[in-house]
Amino acid sequence: YIGLNLAAASAAYAIVGVFAGSMADSIGYGTTMLCGTVVVSSSLVLLGPLEGFFANLISETSGDENMQMVQCMYEFGVLLLLGVGQATALIPSLGAMKSAVPEGDPSATEACISVFNFFQQAGLVLGPLGSSALGDRYILGTTIIGAAFAIYALVMGPELRKCGRAVKDPLLRHESPRALQGSPGEFTSPGLTKARSQGF
Repeated sequence: YIGLNLAAASAAYAIVGVFAGSMADSIGYGTTMLCGTVVVSSSLVLLGPLEGFFANLISETSGDENMQMVQCMYEFGVLLLLGVGQATALIPSLGAMKSAVPEGDPSATEACISVFNFFQQAGLVLGPLGSSALGDRYILGTTIIGAAFAIYALVMGPELRKCGRAVKDPLLRHESPRALQGSPGEFTSPGLTKARSQGF
């Protein structure tokens, strides 16, 4: 069951990640990240302090007395939701960071990507270590992390919503060639204007 549950979050991340970029194109980097943060926070609370309540509720409603199976399926579903939240929170973040650096500055872009990779890899190292340190205090850990995500969403929400959309280049907005190149009247030379005024 452990392998199945871990695969659930990874599969959801991989599948939703394909659409996270399109979501950022339509509603913006920050709004997409904010939605993902709220989903992650909710998932962690559902996995921690509220797991027993909802697992018992599902067991009583469905009439299934195999509590272990009900709990496993419940965790599988919530981990799918967690993967969705992780994809929508993390994938647009690199694009948001890159959009904040000066355009045409390769060194700034490289530094931005380096910072992103550093914190991502640091999280992959510190996360399991923190889980091991908490041990049996699993519910406390998920509650603290879920609360941290919720506070982050409340505090940073207004700033995140100011982030622009992913597509800013008019070439990527499918504008017509005339809109991109300009109409012939916009490129009239002074000599041609004078010739027209003299009746030629």
